[in-house]
Amino acid sequence: PGRWHSTAPVCDFTYCYGGDWTQGKVGNYGMGFSAGSQTPAQGVVVPDDASIQFGDSDDFSVACWVKNKDVAAGLGGFVSKTDTNGPGWVLGRWSLQNFAFQIRSTGGGRDECLSNARYQDTNWHHLVGTRDGTTKVATLYVDGVAQVDTTTRAIDDEGTDLIIGRWYENDDRYHADAYIDEVGIWGVVLTSTEITALYNNGVGARTDSVTPPGGGKLVLYYDFEIGDSNPDSGNFFALNNPTSASVYDVVGASFHGVSANTG
Repeated sequence: PGRWHSTAPVCDFTYCYGGDWTQGKVGNYGMGFSAGSQTPAQGVVVPDDASIQFGDSDDFSVACWVKNKDVAAGLGGFVSKTDTNGPGWVLGRWSLQNFAFQIRSTGGGRDECLSNARYQDTNWHHLVGTRDGTTKVATLYVDGVAQVDTTTRAIDDEGTDLIIGRWYENDDRYHADAYIDEVGIWGVVLTSTEITALYNNGVGARTDSVTPPGGGKLVLYYDFEIGDSNPDSGNFFALNNPTSASVYDVVGASFHGVSANTG
């Protein structure tokens, strides 16, 4: 109640928004990113904040819907908070088309939770990465199902920005080569029941439609339905310059991202 929900603009999304947009999995729009190295780098940059800094004893979950642009798409980051040598985490696609939830320690040590299968298709898939700060177990879910590969690697945060659309904050390689929708981060480990509800038998559901367990909260949420710094105005990404725009966080107006050079 009281949360602003967007409605569709009366125009074609490609023309209105410029850049590379697609019909979203949930709602009207998703955001697209190119492959490989891009100069300047593409991505939505979300400035760092204490509420999205997760250390070794913190619980958290990150989720998104993703649609590969190419059946042979390689290494690419979907949602990440790390740099080339630092700690943090990445939800992305590994080099052999497995989806991956990577956990990184101080000094750059890392482990990946890889999906059971390779996803060489251009269908929408729902990804969730969870990490339990007590047991230290990180788990990847694909389309509502927990994958076999897990890790207990230690995690830290060195204050990098959150990036949507590529692997590293400080590197212009490893872009998503995908469309992304419904990005959410929670300060709690989502239960399998909640993850199943978000997948919703492949139909999908709004990221804010589940109630996190144990008093946990949805920290940030991008539905890619609106832009502008004023959500109540109803303004969408009516871009004169398709290389940059604000991306609005619909959870209490906590975070605004800036999209750059989407493709």
